[in-house]
Amino acid sequence: MTRGTLAGSQTTLRSDATVAGIGVHSGSPVTLTLHPAEANTGVVFLRSGPNGQRDRELVADYRSVTATEFATVLGDETGPAVSTTEHVLAALHGLGVDNVVVEVDGPEVPIMDGSAEPFVAAIDQAGIATLTEPRRYVKVLKAVHVGKNGCSGELRPYARGLRIETEIDFDHPLIGRQKIALDLEPQAFRRELSRARTFGFMRDVTKLWNAGYALGASFVCRVESTKWPVCAALIAISAVSRSRISPTMMTSGSCRTKARNAVANVSPIAGLTWD
Repeated sequence: MTRGTLAGSQTTLRSDATVAGIGVHSGSPVTLTLHPAEANTGVVFLRSGPNGQRDRELVADYRSVTATEFATVLGDETGPAVSTTEHVLAALHGLGVDNVVVEVDGPEVPIMDGSAEPFVAAIDQAGIATLTEPRRYVKVLKAVHVGKNGCSGELRPYARGLRIETEIDFDHPLIGRQKIALDLEPQAFRRELSRARTFGFMRDVTKLWNAGYALGASFVCRVESTKWPVCAALIAISAVSRSRISPTMMTSGSCRTKARNAVANVSPIAGLTWD
């Protein structure tokens, strides 16, 4: 394992931590609170109502994933409950937090500045506590490959924890072909992935709006040329951060954004730690 001092024992948070922002697709204000949880709880999403009443509780594992188009959506037989879970899941998994209750008072997690960094800051504010119970692991015994629309993903056996290898190829001069590979451990996640921000293209914005998506998006960054308009189209106005994104940051961060999402999307598979 490549978990440093966290390897071996389960973890949780020392205290609560709260962030507030806008849902990138709903456009509605939303508050998210991270609560400590007992060993073997896993990551649990609690959808609460406007007066704090409990609505639905969902364990963040593969059985709760109901949709993945434009966002990772968790739900149950009654329908979707919480959308856009990628950034908070990535932060929790990237920093090695095993047990937490994620309380959300709206239909989606706030987009904040479009990265996982605000959730990393919230986890740091709460602190991480080591529990006495041993961690549970998923071990990949043979390669598993999936593909769709020219994209592919693969899980392969690896002897040293979880390694993320990501490659993208966009027909855009500011992005093009990019690669990144790293062994996942907290410092690497903070340094390489936590500040990568969601990006999009101007040509897709109207289609998203017409489909009812990206209603909370704002154009905090726009890099224009005659042929290649590009923007951070999926980044919402945030109660925490409205900092601008430089073209350099967005260009170098495109592949890191996909790698961050990979960290989030492998976390609901089972345990949420890898061997």
